[in-house]
Amino acid sequence: MGKKKAEQILSIKSLHDVGNWDYTATSSNAPKQFQRTNLIYGPNGSGKTSLANMFYGLAHDWPTETERTFGHVSLEVGYEDQYSRTTNNLDDPVFEQVHVFTRDMVKEAHALTVDDATMSAILTLGTERVDRERRIAELEQALSIETKKLADTSSRREHSESMAEDTVSNFQNDIFNTLKSYKGWATKGKYNQKRAEQDLQEYVTSKIAKIDKMLQERATTNEEVIHCLESLDENEVSQHLKTLAEGEQRQLALPVFIGDNLIKRINTINALLEKVPNVTTLDTLDSNPGASNWVQQGIQLHEGAEQCIFCGARISTSRMIDIRTHFSHEVEELQATLRQHRSDFEQEIEVGKTLAETIDRLADEFSDSDELRNFSQNYTTELATYTTWIRAAKQIIENKLNNVMIASSELLQTTKMPDPTSLIDWINTYNHNSSRQAERKEIAEATIRSYYCARHCTAYRSATRDRDKLNSEAISHENEMRRIQGELSELRNFSGDPLPSAHSLNKRVSDLLGRNELHFEVDGDHYRVTRNGKPAIRLSEGEQTAITFVHFIEMVDVYTANGGHPIIVIDDPVSSLDERIQYGVASMMRELMIKFNARKNSLETSDVSQLFILTHNFDFFRYLFCSLAEKAKPVGPTSAYEIASQHASGVRRPYLVDWHVGDGSKMEVFSSYHHAFGLLGRAIGTANRGTTQSIMDLQLLYPNLARRLLEQFLAFEFPHLATNFKDGITAGAARVRKNGHNAGVDPAEVSQIITVCQHIVLPVTNTGSHNRFPTTVGTHSGQSIDLFIRQVFYFMYLVDESHFQGMCKALDFKDEYALLPASARPKQP
Repeated sequence: MGKKKAEQILSIKSLHDVGNWDYTATSSNAPKQFQRTNLIYGPNGSGKTSLANMFYGLAHDWPTETERTFGHVSLEVGYEDQYSRTTNNLDDPVFEQVHVFTRDMVKEAHALTVDDATMSAILTLGTERVDRERRIAELEQALSIETKKLADTSSRREHSESMAEDTVSNFQNDIFNTLKSYKGWATKGKYNQKRAEQDLQEYVTSKIAKIDKMLQERATTNEEVIHCLESLDENEVSQHLKTLAEGEQRQLALPVFIGDNLIKRINTINALLEKVPNVTTLDTLDSNPGASNWVQQGIQLHEGAEQCIFCGARISTSRMIDIRTHFSHEVEELQATLRQHRSDFEQEIEVGKTLAETIDRLADEFSDSDELRNFSQNYTTELATYTTWIRAAKQIIENKLNNVMIASSELLQTTKMPDPTSLIDWINTYNHNSSRQAERKEIAEATIRSYYCARHCTAYRSATRDRDKLNSEAISHENEMRRIQGELSELRNFSGDPLPSAHSLNKRVSDLLGRNELHFEVDGDHYRVTRNGKPAIRLSEGEQTAITFVHFIEMVDVYTANGGHPIIVIDDPVSSLDERIQYGVASMMRELMIKFNARKNSLETSDVSQLFILTHNFDFFRYLFCSLAEKAKPVGPTSAYEIASQHASGVRRPYLVDWHVGDGSKMEVFSSYHHAFGLLGRAIGTANRGTTQSIMDLQLLYPNLARRLLEQFLAFEFPHLATNFKDGITAGAARVRKNGHNAGVDPAEVSQIITVCQHIVLPVTNTGSHNRFPTTVGTHSGQSIDLFIRQVFYFMYLVDESHFQGMCKALDFKDEYALLPASARPKQP
């Protein structure tokens, strides 16, 4: 489960009988929703301090010793994003979180405000003893040292972590780039960093003794590490990479190689070539034996004929019998055998041709194999020699067939059969390897993984070993810090009176005032304030406020350090302080809302649950809004409200209204000048709808605010006349005359404008401009007041139109002419 969220005050449902506050939420006047940071602006007398007293009285006696304010107020409290409850004018546990700073605390700071010139300033220490204060100082110093050590350790641990991550990333890239084609990986998501680190970590674990020994000996080039762990060199890795790059292999069929059956027939064929058949001698062939083949062929041509088709001589029956007897069956048998041998030799020629083509194709298919190319060339050379012999033998047989009756003068010579052994062995080896291709690729992949694991293992082991060691150191520092904080908590909560150290007070007061002559020193049961080493006498009002305020902030820090989640309410923290100190106060407010996480080396939301700042200083209010208005962490969301007043039964009643900010970009141009312009602008049109009391309010508001607005406007337009209001008005009139002349305005209209400046605006703004209270004597009507305000704006418009238009745009007045007299609006064509 996560840390429980601190409760907050979410809104005010009702508030009665605290100062002039008399408020009950209605559908038309819904309660304002408070954020983590809340800024409330209200001038003196607006009810601001009464609102602060309401908060103070939630946890303390107020206004009397036995009374608290929860009975006068109903608040919505809880967690805005989870649940809320209403206090219904009853006490509530959340009120214990409320810490309030008011001007009354300065008065209650014991001897800080005495008028006795001989009495030094003292801030009560309570029940805290000197030895405990000194121990707190020692522990705070020790805590500071441990915090610095933790920050340093965390920084070095983050560096080691970064080194480990870089090593894993490099290893991942090597594996991905090498195996992506083989594994079919399209993106690194197929082999992500988590899987890569797992593989590298498992490898390191399996060989951790050897790796640690190499790191200790510092003889760790990549080649040495790889050789030591895997006994691999670059050539072996290259062969494995080739294996992975191989395409899918098929089983090769053995070609039909040349047999030795024809060579074995040489003697048989030679016997046939020498053989002469035993036949009856034909008288006509004795003198011409070469005609035997011609005569034999003629038998077929003269079958059944009675005369020779060549010479026309008569062929008798007895002559045909003699011819047939000459060509006996023995001749036919010899011829048939020779023809069979000739056919076998012809077929062998075709087999040799086909075989040569097959071997050529095989060599082309495996063109990257030098071994196969050599075997193929040797065999085809032998095959060509054998084919030449086959062709010669076939021709000798052809010659014998032309005349079988004569012994052949040529015989077949012995030849060598082409030896296919090397090719057969290569093909068989290839087929064997092909059948194991998947297995070989698995071996190659595993080897490649081991190779890259070995290449990166020492860097990864070194980085992770340092990281783990530093992580243990960080945990030790954190444990020591918790121990110190625990002891500090016990000391600060002694007798239920937690107090800040004098050292912290000295530093914060010095930072706030911008000088270090004021110091706190522990003296018995109190802090003694010194100036330049001597007892401080008669502190100024600003010094009193600064010291008390710093003490309050330190008390809140102690409360927070002890596990509290304060709701802080601060009423006018810059009262009596120099303007330059106000920015230091604002910085202190921001520091309340954030804290530094040494482990993460970053700022985050502090344990302060909520902050309310009430002020009458508009510039301070605006500055706070600029510096604290963050929707995101660590400061959190900020709301800004203004205390307005309404009259009921003749009594002024304060209530909260949204501050007119518009969008965030307008905040950069807001100032007291802009605010005064906006207040006067919003007053237009409401004067005629009010009661006599509201008109009296406007009569008090108008002269002072208008005078202030014009003074700032003229100081901007005429810097050299900033101290003389009347001369500034006169200079403005002169500019109207000049601008009107240059623009070709009717001189009569120019005169009228100057009359407005000199005889209407000037007298009106002087009249009652320093009134402190409105009076019914001479009270202007609402219509007159409305007109007077318009005349002030009209004067500004005539002096510097672009400036007036810019102010209207900045403050979101959509129609600039709505602030001017009706006569100023351009006429529609």
